[in-house]
Amino acid sequence: MKNYILTSIIMVLGVLFIYGCTDDGEDNEHNTQNKSETGFGLTEDNHSFKFNDLTFSMNDNFDIIFNEETTKDWGHAEDYIYTYNIEHDGNHVANLKVTNRTFEEGGILFTEIKEEGSPDVTFDLTYDVDIDDAWHSFDELDYTFNHNPTVGVDPLKGPSTLLNSEEGSYLFGRGTLSHDTTEEYEEGNQSQVRVLDEMLEEESLDPIEYEWNFDGKAEQFQTWVMYSDEKLIEDEAYIDEIKTDMVENYRRYQKWLTPDGIYAKLPWSVKPFDEMGYGRNIGYQFRSEHRKQYHKKEELYDVLFMRNMITSIEVIKDDFPSYDLPPTEYTSSWLQQPYGLQAPYLDTRHLSGLGLFYLNMMEIFEVDYMDEYLLYADYLVESLDDPSNSFSVGNDYRLIGDYDGPGLTEIPHASLNHVLAEIHYLMKAYFETDDTTYLDAAHDMRSAVEEIGTDWIREEGEYAGDLWYQINSDLTFSGNDYACLTLEDLHFAQEDFAQTEYGKSDMLETLYESKLNSGVCDNAPHLSD
Repeated sequence: MKNYILTSIIMVLGVLFIYGCTDDGEDNEHNTQNKSETGFGLTEDNHSFKFNDLTFSMNDNFDIIFNEETTKDWGHAEDYIYTYNIEHDGNHVANLKVTNRTFEEGGILFTEIKEEGSPDVTFDLTYDVDIDDAWHSFDELDYTFNHNPTVGVDPLKGPSTLLNSEEGSYLFGRGTLSHDTTEEYEEGNQSQVRVLDEMLEEESLDPIEYEWNFDGKAEQFQTWVMYSDEKLIEDEAYIDEIKTDMVENYRRYQKWLTPDGIYAKLPWSVKPFDEMGYGRNIGYQFRSEHRKQYHKKEELYDVLFMRNMITSIEVIKDDFPSYDLPPTEYTSSWLQQPYGLQAPYLDTRHLSGLGLFYLNMMEIFEVDYMDEYLLYADYLVESLDDPSNSFSVGNDYRLIGDYDGPGLTEIPHASLNHVLAEIHYLMKAYFETDDTTYLDAAHDMRSAVEEIGTDWIREEGEYAGDLWYQINSDLTFSGNDYACLTLEDLHFAQEDFAQTEYGKSDMLETLYESKLNSGVCDNAPHLSD
């Protein structure tokens, strides 16, 4: 038997929620939580919990006092939310919130401790469990945090530890200290950014222990644990693949899970600016890797990540009830300076990816998300005829601006990759519904690309033969295109139209071949394949 002490309050609280509490004593004056309904309660000392071999404890200067229990039903998931006050030497120093997000196959437990004027208080959280040889530590993984020209350095690591047992499994996320910052606008809008102050390192590894103070800007501690009453990963060899994924794809790996959504490193153009700014980027709420691996391995690990992705999107939509589609909640100076755009705004590329994610989840979970998918398809059809959200490129052909939201002083540019993603989206809607409205809109957009023609191709300099990234509403071009993404988009558009009366486009193939021959991308599909 090996004793592990992990410093996350949620890990014990979550197990207590699932299995119940063995403390049969009466509630004391601080604890009025109904144990029979929640399977959860405090020990008599008011600063520790115990369930069989599982113990969470704070030092004896802390008292945890039950406050409230609420629930939130997401249809495919349900959140059980428990709040507590934390007192230290008789003073209220922090608020504790634990969210147990339950799915059919398991769940994720989130913990959040928010400070309340406690800069001099040292928090020391431990978790103790006795269990046989089912632990996998990820602390030895060798991360290389390279500087990215768009987002800078993302120092967050993937989960720290996996307990993978037939009697119950737990994947433990990292602990973070952070604070929130906003920029206010008229009509009550605001840009929201979460600043990472510190990813907590273990004070020791055996036992593992975290210790921190809220003595700087940090105002909250957060962590998470994924659980199931079965093994999360049946194929032990898959664990090595997951380790590789964590390290090689650490920017895309979903590391900072919260009950409010998945946080990812934001571009340095974000407002309000901070080098360690994170946010609920819509494009990072879903990830194709788990879907691809599920089709190969059908592991619970991937299922639970996908379940949480769906829920995270629903939470964001719930936070913006006046929006039919989930918006981006932070302002980008890159968009605000030329166009006046402020948060919350719609990003067409993110929404295209989100809709395709819904289609994939329909296939895996056999749940009907077609209404969610068509909501954005209808938005594209309407926007194409809306002069406030699209611009003419000649001969009555129009393109939709990449972004839409408050503060706009002119229609934003249309980048070729966004346009092609919109065409692919509309074609998918047509294939799913047989509604020619979507086919007609997709063909009109293709005609707009063809109307611009070879002007998309750059003629001089180191990028000769490559394509311009964007066309502006005044029909000028600018920007360096992605190396491979637009090639893939051109390929998908051609394959889509090949299944219709319109057939493939000679102009799209010309653009494809020019970009391919420019040498900017080493690995791309050929349209003739």
